Amino acid sequence: MATPTVVQAKSATSATTAQVVTPTSPTTAGNLLVAFAYNDANRSMSITDSASQTWTAVPNTPVTVGAGGIAAMWYMPNSASITTVTVSVSVAATLPVIVYEITGAALNTPFDGNAANPALASNSGTGTSLTSGTLTTSNAHDILLYGVGEATTGNFTVGPGYSFNGTTVTTFRAAMQSLGVSAVQNGVTTSMSWNNTGLDRIGIFAAFADTDQSGGGGPTTDQLSPNWYTEGSGALEFFGRAPLAGLTIEEEDRSNQVVLGTGIIGFENDCFTDRVNLDYSIPEFAANEDESWPRVIVLPAIVVEDFTFYAGDDHSE
Repeated sequence: MATPTVVQAKSATSATTAQVVTPTSPTTAGNLLVAFAYNDANRSMSITDSASQTWTAVPNTPVTVGAGGIAAMWYMPNSASITTVTVSVSVAATLPVIVYEITGAALNTPFDGNAANPALASNSGTGTSLTSGTLTTSNAHDILLYGVGEATTGNFTVGPGYSFNGTTVTTFRAAMQSLGVSAVQNGVTTSMSWNNTGLDRIGIFAAFADTDQSGGGGPTTDQLSPNWYTEGSGALEFFGRAPLAGLTIEEEDRSNQVVLGTGIIGFENDCFTDRVNLDYSIPEFAANEDESWPRVIVLPAIVVEDFTFYAGDDHSE
């Protein structure tokens, strides 16, 4: 696979209740769109586009700090072709918005499923820079995006190795920079600076992958390592993000084909905070069994409230 890359990026700002960003060219259907927005009036924000699509907020966002700073990041995988993106607030505020179009990202769940994604940073005091939180990824070929907002208009300077991709970063209150990587990232940070002292600083540092990840819906086989088993024993690792809090991995034993242990994943803000290893064992074939049929592990049941999702399946029951 290949690292996702930026096709185009566009930004806009004004004092308004609805900031419209118009890409230089209509976006290409199937690409990933990512948007970052900030305002210092403590007004919650919503997003839509010219195709009336439903965007997904990056986990644990929006982020608020100080008297009025609030920032958010959203993404729209496998997007329709669009000509505008609009971020709205209930009361007029200075509202900078940056939109990236990215090619080569996964079509369904591109948000890297590591529990340390995104990495957030905030500071209510004044300053001319902001270092991100510490980001760890699970996928090798990711694009890293760091969006920063602050309450004073200034001219932004990109962090080392990153790019603003042609977006307006002068006389602005927010910016977003990107970097493509080809290896798993472990505890990395970045930074951004500007020329005028600003307060209520917020940074959102997130990663998006080239292959479908474990976030944004029911579990998939991408969350299991390994995905196929033979007779024997070992450990099953499950990790990622959950659509709802209270998710439990339970023992599942169908026709004595496989026996799994039981584990509960810790949660913080409806996201997994760690990984769980479950011991498993698959009995040897009995002497009278037909070895011609494929022997596949029955994956553990994932119980969310009244629904049961089976990892690797697209159905619930």
